[in-house]
Amino acid sequence: MPNGRCVVMVPGAGIIFKKDPGMKSIDKLPWLALLESKTEQHITDAVALFQNMEEHLLNKPSPSGGWSIAQCLAHLNTYGDYYLPRLQTGLKIDSKMEDSETYKSSWLGAYLIKLTDPQTSRMKLKAVKRHQPMTDFSAHQTVADFIDQQETIFALLRMAHQADVNQFRIPMSIASWVSLPLGDILHFMVTHTERHMMQAKRNIEYYRIQQVADISITCGLLTSTKPKAHPFAI
Repeated sequence: MPNGRCVVMVPGAGIIFKKDPGMKSIDKLPWLALLESKTEQHITDAVALFQNMEEHLLNKPSPSGGWSIAQCLAHLNTYGDYYLPRLQTGLKIDSKMEDSETYKSSWLGAYLIKLTDPQTSRMKLKAVKRHQPMTDFSAHQTVADFIDQQETIFALLRMAHQADVNQFRIPMSIASWVSLPLGDILHFMVTHTERHMMQAKRNIEYYRIQQVADISITCGLLTSTKPKAHPFAI
């Protein structure tokens, strides 16, 4: 094949993966430290921004036609429901193996991570059916579940310090016949969360802008309806 590349299409996901076998090993501990830092920030942001937000704001659709804050988090929770138990199982198995000091992404995992990374990809991706958020759910419970899942991810990242993250493989939720190394799944979970946390936080900015606009309109109406003083009034 030209340049050592090949293409894999995942039905229903609308994603084409291009194979590039030239992946390099990196030191595992700095890589894990970066993922842990991002996960801690996700927890901090969720508690500060979403935990006490009014339900109607959590459920308010994005003015751009995208998901509400609650739907963004519900979408992420569907991935947690699938991957977290499998990651826990894999880390327990890998912790019994000889520890590896490096992490080496698979070509497919690296492409998937790059595709979902908000810093490297602006491509809009359609969620497959099993990961589309429900229309009838409790927004506050969704936020609570999200925070719980992020705390679990952080704990799993800590477990990975004493495990080989390259050996155990986990079937993909969108294509169960394709499996990725445990390290790729950990990296994907954090990167995917980063993408949708940014989306959810953009909604807050939309709401603030709308609130300022509403206040301006209200003040304008009050000013325009204020009775004018008589020219000879004292």
